[in-house]
Amino acid sequence: MKDYYEILELPEDAEDDAIKQQFRKLAKLYHPDKNNFSESISLNKFIDINEAYKVLSDSNKRKQYNEKLYELKLISEAKTAAYRSRIRDGGDINLELSISQEEITPDGGQNSSENKTIYKKVEYVRFIKCSNCNGLGKEPGTKIILCDNCGGSGLIINKQTNAKDICQKCDGYGDIILYKCKKCKGNSRIRESFTVNLSFNKLDLKDGNKIKFQTLGDFGAFGGTTGDLIVNVNITKIDNKKLKKNNASTDNNVFAAAVLGNKDDSPAASGDDDNNNRKEKNKGIKSLLSNLFNNNKNKKKY
Repeated sequence: MKDYYEILELPEDAEDDAIKQQFRKLAKLYHPDKNNFSESISLNKFIDINEAYKVLSDSNKRKQYNEKLYELKLISEAKTAAYRSRIRDGGDINLELSISQEEITPDGGQNSSENKTIYKKVEYVRFIKCSNCNGLGKEPGTKIILCDNCGGSGLIINKQTNAKDICQKCDGYGDIILYKCKKCKGNSRIRESFTVNLSFNKLDLKDGNKIKFQTLGDFGAFGGTTGDLIVNVNITKIDNKKLKKNNASTDNNVFAAAVLGNKDDSPAASGDDDNNNRKEKNKGIKSLLSNLFNNNKNKKKY
């Protein structure tokens, strides 16, 4: 969220006339056609100035903006000053993924021009930002206020021991969420099932490898960093015995076809044209046995 008062170089309690005068001054200074600044700096600054003036010059918009700005500053102060922080970094998620060797090298790795990327759709449970409160932990339209018991420090002085104790009113956070978000119960995030299509480089897909996908882990609470997804690769090997058996079975089928001959010797099946429309002779088991008998008989003559 942009600080419009900082953009217009004004205090938060600036009067309407002061806002108007400052806008005209800065708009003229940063107008792209009337200054010596670089084009990108001038244009971006000019856009920000106009955006800030549109909000602060409208009383209703300014009131809503001031409320949001106050809440953000309150949270920011609590992050640095309070004894406890609501910020929680998201954790990494470990996921086991089994991929068969056939998926990686369907042709045994002989085709060097094959696609080097493989995609796998995975589903797992992770923390995501609460959509109802946008990660703030409060019901929309409600406020987070500074704890009046500890003044935002999260600590109070025990009058009996003169030692610092955790403030019981705010639990040490320094602020109080008046109405917690009903969806996330004030935690800023919720657990949900998440589906994503991951892309892998086939060269990285080796048994036991760990592949990291950034920011696909748990979402951090109250502005904490998001964790990573770590995929543990498990390659299922090709069953060589089954492969040899299948190959042997295929060879036997080919041999059987050669011995028994084709069932269909028609031109349509063989692809012959009308000029070759004839029946092939000496095909089938009977002819084969006859040829073997004749060959043996001829050998005896010599």
